[in-house]
Amino acid sequence: MQRFADLRNDVAFHRVFARHPELLGAMLDDLLARGVDGLLNRVELLAPEQAREVPGAALPIVGARCRAGRTTFLLEVQLLRVEGFLQRAMHEACRVYVEQPTPGGAYQDLGGVVAVSICDFELWPDREQDARRAPRVPMLSRWRLTEAAVHVPRADDVAAVEHVVLELPKLHGGPPESGVERWAWLFRNAGELGELPAVLPPGPCRRALELADLGTFSAAELEGYRRARDAVAQTRQIAVDAEARGRREGLQAGRHEGVVQGKRDGLLEGEAKGRREALRSVLLLWIAEHELVLPGADRARIESEARVDVLERWAARAMRADSVEQLLAEPVPASIAPPPMGPVG
Repeated sequence: MQRFADLRNDVAFHRVFARHPELLGAMLDDLLARGVDGLLNRVELLAPEQAREVPGAALPIVGARCRAGRTTFLLEVQLLRVEGFLQRAMHEACRVYVEQPTPGGAYQDLGGVVAVSICDFELWPDREQDARRAPRVPMLSRWRLTEAAVHVPRADDVAAVEHVVLELPKLHGGPPESGVERWAWLFRNAGELGELPAVLPPGPCRRALELADLGTFSAAELEGYRRARDAVAQTRQIAVDAEARGRREGLQAGRHEGVVQGKRDGLLEGEAKGRREALRSVLLLWIAEHELVLPGADRARIESEARVDVLERWAARAMRADSVEQLLAEPVPASIAPPPMGPVG
């Protein structure tokens, strides 16, 4: 029996983290591995946006905006892999960065912006990385400005805009051990739990789960939670249907193109085959008329040659060759051919 709310639901997320910024700070502390110092003096909720990449569906983007010191954090849980997701996340982070006030042009006072994306899908699947022979991207990846050749951060260690990505499906199947793994485990499993699990020791993650106990939700919160859950389920189904429809249409288009291309290739191959046969007949006739001896290896070479340009070259030589050796001689490479003769002086 489900006892706890799914933290990927915007109502549950806001109930736990917007009302308890210390938990938001603890999660950021683990994800960034650098300490947030707890100065969460301003928390802004992100309004739901329309997922335009999924026609006909509205998908809430779960998240919160907060500030620690001079750094602004934009945290969201992305539920579907949609076109342009990474670009949108970085565009929003850059917009927040450039909209900071700069009294007197004091650019050195600009604070950094960190976009934190918790993804309910794989952005860089291992199988795709392996196919490209590229390094695998870990479950938690941190992207920031570095030098291209040696990949070190800027000398002043100031990052204007960073992007931190947590890919939930990459969590291993064993018990979570680190803080990052416990948060990932919580986001993946909270909505299916019937009791407090032993794998979550006392601390921020366990406290977040306790606050997600559906038994403590008000009637209005439960109704909002169910509406958001149904909206996500509907959006997921629309996306699945669209993907399946796209695969069917692509398969049909591929079959049609395959038939057309097959006919085109067949005609070209037929023309080339006829040309090869005609050239071979010319060569064998020339050899017979000149009463030349054609060794078995040379005959096999002529009969197996599939390149029309080579057969045409041999046929042209037959007009002036005196032997099979001259007929089949390979052209002299340009690098070792004698230089052309020209006027002196």
